[in-house]
Amino acid sequence: MAPWGYLPADAAELTRQLNAHQLSLVAGTIFDDLVSEAHFPELVTLTHNLCRTLASVPAAVKTPGASAPYLVVIDFGNPERAKYAGQSEKAPRLSADDWQRMMRHITILSEIAWQEYGVRPVIHPHAGGCIEFADELARLVSDIPHQVAGLCLDTGHLYYAGMDPVAFTATVLDPHRLPPLQRR
Repeated sequence: MAPWGYLPADAAELTRQLNAHQLSLVAGTIFDDLVSEAHFPELVTLTHNLCRTLASVPAAVKTPGASAPYLVVIDFGNPERAKYAGQSEKAPRLSADDWQRMMRHITILSEIAWQEYGVRPVIHPHAGGCIEFADELARLVSDIPHQVAGLCLDTGHLYYAGMDPVAFTATVLDPHRLPPLQRR
């Protein structure tokens, strides 16, 4: 799904347009500053709008094990961090308080999506965001359980951030450790 407002916001009109072009939606995206407390109420509203729409319009046909539709959550908006995209050794890290606030925000948005609308939240580590490098991904996986939000990994972004995508997924994201996915 494009940024909120790009496609019709009215579910009936969006459904009509999707059907007219034989399309369906796979996901909606939050691509914003997930650290700021002042901005967070807007993200809650956006999450409700996106997920309400995703739950009301034609979604992509589910394949076995898939959970479409998805809410893709991406942190972005810190200009100091963005200028060091792909440079793990130079990129400033969030303070412990800022990291915990971002984790809390992601958890709240994820619970809204999953519990209220049946939309599976997934976190996408993005170049220039505050979740980009191996240490941050390992910390994220430790802080936010798979049952709360999954991951949407881009192998190009992992490689750009200095990781071997195959080795990373095999060691940090051992699929045998993940519990079965069920909505609460």
